[in-house]
Amino acid sequence: MTEYKLALVGFGGVNRALAQLIAERNQQWKTELGFTLKIVGVTDLFLGSVMNRHGLDAASLARLPASKGAMAQLPGGTVDALNEAVIKDCGADIIAEATFTNPVDGEPATSFCRWSPPTKAPSPCTAPNSKPWPSATTSPSNTKARS
Repeated sequence: MTEYKLALVGFGGVNRALAQLIAERNQQWKTELGFTLKIVGVTDLFLGSVMNRHGLDAASLARLPASKGAMAQLPGGTVDALNEAVIKDCGADIIAEATFTNPVDGEPATSFCRWSPPTKAPSPCTAPNSKPWPSATTSPSNTKARS
């Protein structure tokens, strides 16, 4: 069984729903798919931040009120959005970035990517001899030709 450690950057609708899914379905995923997800860090500009390398309770995170500084209610939580510290220091295998992104310069997501620790293994979409993922500008006929 594989356990993936997650850091959630931004805790609005998307990552809050992910926390709820983890709370409700982690055991099912373990049985049916052979993996579990453990949230080890969360950071949000409005809510604050919390980290625990041993894991955070997904159900408690999902129930957290959407009020300013709410992460401070959790053990080890703070009202401060410690984005860089969470990304670099929480020990996550996966960073789930779900913040508002500027379409002109890609910020803050581009900085978050720069702060991410190097991967332990090559990604299937960047590994040597791998086929690139189809993009929005790739026509179906071009995609089929590469197969």
